[in-house]
Amino acid sequence: MGLEIAVYKKTKKFIGRIDIDADCDGQETPISATGDELWNTTKLYINDDFADHAGTLENGWYEFEDVESPDFNINYSAYSDWRQELADMAGFTGKKADPFYYIIWFSDCQGVIGPEASAKLAQDFEAFDQIASKKSPTFYRRYRTFADAFAYATDGGFVKFI
Repeated sequence: MGLEIAVYKKTKKFIGRIDIDADCDGQETPISATGDELWNTTKLYINDDFADHAGTLENGWYEFEDVESPDFNINYSAYSDWRQELADMAGFTGKKADPFYYIIWFSDCQGVIGPEASAKLAQDFEAFDQIASKKSPTFYRRYRTFADAFAYATDGGFVKFI
């Protein structure tokens, strides 16, 4: 088991009916105005410890236009090591204004990084790209994957850590 994220773009809060299936342990299913099940939805749980990372997003269902699920092939301890290397590279001091704050100071297993924080992170990844490219190929491959994910989420979306 390792890190999994999904990256969404062009999202909006779902307003509508939610069916609850008693036969499937209360599984919730968003239903369209025409009565059809919606498959382009995801449910968000905002991590209270990092609520500012979600920005204007709230708990609940969201519709999306597109989703990507990057394959990181990284376990949690390797991800932690990668974030430490990222922090060292950027001179991270733990302040909100620091580069990469929203990914370094964040849960490694659940939560949401909203469009505002994604935009800041996309800028950080762009600004440090040349320095990061001189690191190991593995570090830089992960770096580019995250850079692309946060850039993608700036289009009205978010990055959901699963």
